[in-house]
Amino acid sequence: MNKTSLLAFAALANATLLFAPTISTAQDTTDKTVNKLGGSQAPEAPKKDPKVEEYEKLLKDATKHAGVFTMYTKKRDVLVEIPEQKIGQMFYVQNTLSTGFSQNMQAGDPVMTDMASFSSVQVYKIEKRDETMYLIRPNIRYRWDDKDPLAIASQRSFPNAVIADYKIEGYNPETKRYLVNMTNFFNGEVSGINFFVMILGGGQYMLDRERTKVDRIYSNNNMAVVRMDMHYQQPLSPATLMGGAEPEGLAALFGTSNQFEDSRSIPLVVNTTLWYREPSKYVPRVSDPRVGYFTNDFYNVDKFFDKALDRKERYINRWHLVKKDPTAALSEPVKPIVWTIDHSIPEKWVPAVTEGILRWNKPLEALGFKNAVRVERAPKDDPNYDHADGTRNVIRFTMTEDAAYAVALFRTDPISGEILNAAVTVDANFTSVLNREYMVSAPVVAKTPELLNFAKRSVTRQSKPLGSPLAALNGTAKFHDPRLGKLETMGWQSHQCSLQSQRLNDLAMDIRAASAAGMNMTGEDFIATALADTVAHEIGHCMGLRHNFIASTTLSTDELGNPNAVKKYGVASSVMDYTPTNALGFLKKDKSILFNAEVGPYDVFAIEYGYKPLTANTPDGERFALGQIARKGGQKGLAFMTDEDADSVDPYVVRFDNGSDPLNYIERDLQVRRQTRLWALANLPKPGQSYSERNTLVLRSLAAAYRQVGNAARFVGGVSGSRNFKGDVNERPTLAPVNPETQRQAMSIITKYGLSMGTLDLPDAVLRTLSTFDEDGAPGYTAGSLRETFMVSQVMVLAELLSAEKLDMISENAFKSGKTANVYTIGEHYQRVYGAVFSELEAGQSVSTLRRDLQSFFVEVITAQAGAKFGELNEDSRVAALAHCKNLRAKLAARTKSSGKLDAATLAHFRALEDRLARFQNRIQSGS
Repeated sequence: MNKTSLLAFAALANATLLFAPTISTAQDTTDKTVNKLGGSQAPEAPKKDPKVEEYEKLLKDATKHAGVFTMYTKKRDVLVEIPEQKIGQMFYVQNTLSTGFSQNMQAGDPVMTDMASFSSVQVYKIEKRDETMYLIRPNIRYRWDDKDPLAIASQRSFPNAVIADYKIEGYNPETKRYLVNMTNFFNGEVSGINFFVMILGGGQYMLDRERTKVDRIYSNNNMAVVRMDMHYQQPLSPATLMGGAEPEGLAALFGTSNQFEDSRSIPLVVNTTLWYREPSKYVPRVSDPRVGYFTNDFYNVDKFFDKALDRKERYINRWHLVKKDPTAALSEPVKPIVWTIDHSIPEKWVPAVTEGILRWNKPLEALGFKNAVRVERAPKDDPNYDHADGTRNVIRFTMTEDAAYAVALFRTDPISGEILNAAVTVDANFTSVLNREYMVSAPVVAKTPELLNFAKRSVTRQSKPLGSPLAALNGTAKFHDPRLGKLETMGWQSHQCSLQSQRLNDLAMDIRAASAAGMNMTGEDFIATALADTVAHEIGHCMGLRHNFIASTTLSTDELGNPNAVKKYGVASSVMDYTPTNALGFLKKDKSILFNAEVGPYDVFAIEYGYKPLTANTPDGERFALGQIARKGGQKGLAFMTDEDADSVDPYVVRFDNGSDPLNYIERDLQVRRQTRLWALANLPKPGQSYSERNTLVLRSLAAAYRQVGNAARFVGGVSGSRNFKGDVNERPTLAPVNPETQRQAMSIITKYGLSMGTLDLPDAVLRTLSTFDEDGAPGYTAGSLRETFMVSQVMVLAELLSAEKLDMISENAFKSGKTANVYTIGEHYQRVYGAVFSELEAGQSVSTLRRDLQSFFVEVITAQAGAKFGELNEDSRVAALAHCKNLRAKLAARTKSSGKLDAATLAHFRALEDRLARFQNRIQSGS
């Protein structure tokens, strides 16, 4: 080979080496073999690890769902891949009903197992022990720093919980993933739904595994959703063979109204959403009692040596809103709060729903957030859309026979309090008030002997006194929906919001009140306005806000009739109050002031506390700045009082009241109710119609009147509370007696509307047709029930005024007033009650049937109180009752001797009362 050929060969060799793959010598030696002919053969593929082969064999014929939680479905099993690095990492689980079957288990309801905090988002972690994966619930209700001196003691005292265990089916050493059979996890083993179906279904329901299967799994890089098509059945019995047995046992206790076709079968679709807890820049924000937020609470060991007795730490519930441009005065958030309007909401109501949602942009815009709250329509053709999977914030309609509730269902991070997703469910009955009847709220809640029990304390009771008879006349006590409250103790989340339940019961009457006032407003316009207000209220809950039942006392009664004042402060200064339809709107014939048109000043203030961007990066670092916001609560319209304060001793913190001078408002509202009643009597029914609508309006107006009398009674012996801290703006006493003149004004209203015949003065012709009708047209009242209804209404007012609790409150206020002039005393109170009840005796007039019942009850009360044992009544009240027994006996004796124009029934009645008092005095004198 010459030099030129050699150089060419060398170049070709170099080029071949340049583009040839690099192969190690060891690999050449291992992979190549020499055959018998001296040539080489292709390398054999490396043998698989037997464990990998076994792993792959397990997944044969399985359907893979890749994502952050990679899952496989194989027949009816759900297999979950758990990477080694994820063992011990906390993850969240949210269970939600996609379909329901009763008022207590509705589509969209959360399923929860946290009996301590009632959180509908659960936090777990997986631990490997031998050949089993254990599902662990970290004990996040107790927290401490690892460097805290009490860390070791805490670790030994507050254990985590072992909830379940699952078999490890295989392990892939190449991907370092375990394959775990978690079918039972999705079949309700952990969520407890199987137990609730049995309780609320009213039978011995068991999961039917043969008819239970995975409907769909959706998984991405952030979360996974498993939708289970579940079926429950109960064994055959005479009851189940009937196909629709009534609920029994605990189901009846919960007020369940089941809507399934056949009691042997309950199909249910349940979504389980899972995602890992990842690092976040979210800073938990501490709560303040002067501003009303829902909270996630935990025992903070780090506060053990603080001077404060309360070692609880409370993080408010709020969304993580961060500006895209922190330097801009107005910036869109990085992640806005987007609400999806579900397909279940009819098109005609979408504008009202949208308006109610978007009202919350106002307070956020004041903090520099542009379009922070947004609305979108549910996608029509997306197969992955599900109203209940937790991947969206959804507002939906559901259907019951007549429950008419609205409920906010937001889900929070149980560790930080951050709101993760939310939903609002509105019962469609709210919009059907125009074309169907609702229950008549006749105020019969107790029999006379039961009411007599309130006259004295029970010395054998270890708890509080018997309390207030008129509490049952308050709207929320009467109309509180069974699904909103009973289930909290069983582990279901609800914030006891009964706004819509009560509002619905008044709405039909309010629509007619507009007609009676001659207002130009259609029923559908009325409903749309009320619906927007209700949605704004529920979205407020989903912003983290609690009820504020003092917001309705911002404007005076006169100001409530002033459109400019209402525009500035709202009918109430917060949509988080329960406010009635503004009576001044009917009297002024102004529909613009009937409801709140936007969120109020308190809402803006509360949102500032929860969402104002602050520079500190720890909860403690924010405390001072937050305190400066909270101290403004003394300004007009910014006060806060909530569920724990409502419908108790403070007459200014009441559901469905109005006005800074509520007694003046009560008289205006009673004027509207009477106007509506007279309109119904004059205009209904039309020829060919039943009396049902007219009678419903009449009875509703009477019930509303006595509910207002009950509100007036709260002022007698009442106290006005405040959550002020020392040095707050416009600081006022935290618990001060109601002004004596205000108490006397309340007694005048009670006397006029609650203890006289004026409110119940209906023509005889109306009384003879005053019946409601069931769906078959049968009259709804039996003989004598109207007299009992009206009688008990008045007797309950009297029982309230002379209850041991009320008398104690009057005595306490007199003590706190000290030497203040013009104190409202026990003696004055008895005299005012006596004068209202026995006005006919003083005037020498005959007494009607209902008044005779009322006077008889008064005598029963004062004799019981005059003869009270030590501890059953405060001494001032016992002495006053005894004095009235003596004085009343003398007046009755004098009147019966010169009967004048008294009719025979009245004369016999007076003599019977005199005889009863004489026998009582004889017993007292004889010591028997």
